[in-house]
Amino acid sequence: MKRIFFSALMLLVSTSALLSQQVTFKVKTPGSLSSMIAESKKYTIKSMKIVGEINSDDMRFIREMAGIYYGENINYNNFYISKKYIIGAKSEGSLEELDLSEASFVEGGSGYIYCLSNNYFIHLKLERGVINDAMFSFCDKLKRIILPDNITEIRDGAFYECTNLEDLVMPSLLYKMGSHLFYRTCVKEVSLGKYAAGLKDLWLVFSSAKDLKKIHLSDENTHYKEMDGVMYSSNGDSLLLCPAGREGSCCVAEGTKVITRASFAGCNRLTTVQFPESVEKLEHYVFYDDEYTYLDYPQQCQPTAIYCYAETPPECEDDAFLSLKQNTALTTLYVPRDCKTVYEYAKGWGDFMVIEEFSVSPCPKPSISYTNGKLEFHCDVEGAEFVSDIKDEDIKTHHGSSIPLSATYHISVYATAPGYDRSESTTATLCWIAFEPSMDGAIDNEDAVTEVKAKPVLIQAESNIISIQGAVEGADISVYSLDGIKQGSAVAKNGITTISTNLQSGSAVIVKIGSKAVKVLIK
Repeated sequence: MKRIFFSALMLLVSTSALLSQQVTFKVKTPGSLSSMIAESKKYTIKSMKIVGEINSDDMRFIREMAGIYYGENINYNNFYISKKYIIGAKSEGSLEELDLSEASFVEGGSGYIYCLSNNYFIHLKLERGVINDAMFSFCDKLKRIILPDNITEIRDGAFYECTNLEDLVMPSLLYKMGSHLFYRTCVKEVSLGKYAAGLKDLWLVFSSAKDLKKIHLSDENTHYKEMDGVMYSSNGDSLLLCPAGREGSCCVAEGTKVITRASFAGCNRLTTVQFPESVEKLEHYVFYDDEYTYLDYPQQCQPTAIYCYAETPPECEDDAFLSLKQNTALTTLYVPRDCKTVYEYAKGWGDFMVIEEFSVSPCPKPSISYTNGKLEFHCDVEGAEFVSDIKDEDIKTHHGSSIPLSATYHISVYATAPGYDRSESTTATLCWIAFEPSMDGAIDNEDAVTEVKAKPVLIQAESNIISIQGAVEGADISVYSLDGIKQGSAVAKNGITTISTNLQSGSAVIVKIGSKAVKVLIK
C-alpha cells in the first residue's frame, strides 16, 4: 500500500546528526551496564538508549555519565522537608539525551543516591514502575529524557536541579506525581495522559519550573481540565495552576469560581491577570507561598494590572495577595464601573493602593486567515490575545476499497484584552484539497512515498453566508443542506468566493469543492 503525504502539511526535519550519535545498549543482566562501556568511553557519550532491565547500580552509572558522582558525606543538599540528599562532585560526563522508552526498572543494586530520612542514612533504590525520589536530580548535563511508558508514578524531586533539561517525554500510563519535580529545569511544555490524577497540589508538582509555559492534557483525562495551557479542576470551577513561564497576560476562563493556593506562584513574567465575573473566592497566597521561600522560588509574581470583572468583590482568604501587599503601588486593580468603593473596603482587595474603574464591553470578534502556511488571527484591539481550539479529523480506521485523503481542521477562536470581556468565538474549517490527485504512472514499490500536490482551503460560515478562501481558480463550489438540497453555487475566482444561502444560524451544511465535500456549521 503506497504511503501518501501532502506537501502543504509536511515539514521534514533532519535528525541524522542526532541519530548518528546515539548509542544503544541492550542490558541482558540488571547491573551490568558499567561492564558494557569502557572507562575511556564512559564520559564521551552524548546520546544513549537503554533496552532491557536496569537496577540501582545501572542508575548510579547513568547519573555519573550525566554529570554527577555518587557521594557519601561530600555535598549536603536539602531540597524539601522530608529528605536530605548527599551527592558527589560534578563528573566529566557529557550525556545529554537518554532514551529509556524500552527500558524497565527492577529491584537490586546498592543504590543510586545517599539520603537522610527520619534520622537514618539510606541508599535510595529503583522500584518497578516508578521514577523514584531524586532519580535524575543534579544531572545537569541532561537535555532530553524519554521515560519508560510503563511508569505510573514519579516521586519527589525526580528532576531537581536538572538545569539544562528542556524536553521530557512523559509516560502515557502516569497516574501520580510528587513535589518539586521540575525545580530549576528548562522544561517549557509538559504533556499529561488520560490517567494523570494523583496531583493534589499542582503548584508543588511544578514549583520553580521557571520556563514552563504550557501543560498539555489528554482529551480523555477526566480528572483535570486544560484550557489555554492553564490547569483547572475537571468541572472547570477551580484554577489549579498557571505555568510559571507564561508571559504577558492570563485570562482566567469564564465559569471559574475559585483561584486556588499558589496557583500563580513564580509567574514573574505575567503583566496582566484577568478574573472573570464568575470568580467567588481567592485562597491563601495566590501569587506566592512564603512557606517555601527556602526553595529559592523565582522572583515573585507582580503583575502590573489585575482586572476583576465581578461587581461584588470575591472572598479573599488571609494573605491572598501576600506578595503584592509589599509593593501594591506596582499593581493597579481595575474593577467594574461604580464598584471602586466596595473594593476599597473589601478584605484583601482594599490593600491595593491604586484602584481604577473600567467599562466592560466585549472584545471585537477576531478574524481568521491562512496565508503562506500560517494560520493567523486578527483583532481590532491592539494587544489582544487569542484563545483557540483546533481539532483534526485524521483518518484512524477506514473500511472500503478507497480512502479520501485530506486533512481537515475545525478551528474556534476568541479574543481577550485588558479592560474587555471575552469576544464571541469565530469558527472556520481548514482543509487541504488535492488538485493533482491522479496516481497514473506512480511507481509500484509499496513502500514508496508519493507526493500529491494539495491546496489549503479555509471555509467560514456565518449569518447564512459561506466564505471560501484559497480554492483553485475556476473550481466549482456548491453548498448543500444535510438533506441533500442544493442551497447555492459559485465558481472560485480571485482567491475568495462567497455563497449566500437561506439556512439559519446553527445549521450544518455540506460544502463541495470539486470532488471534495466538507461539513461546516453556520454560526
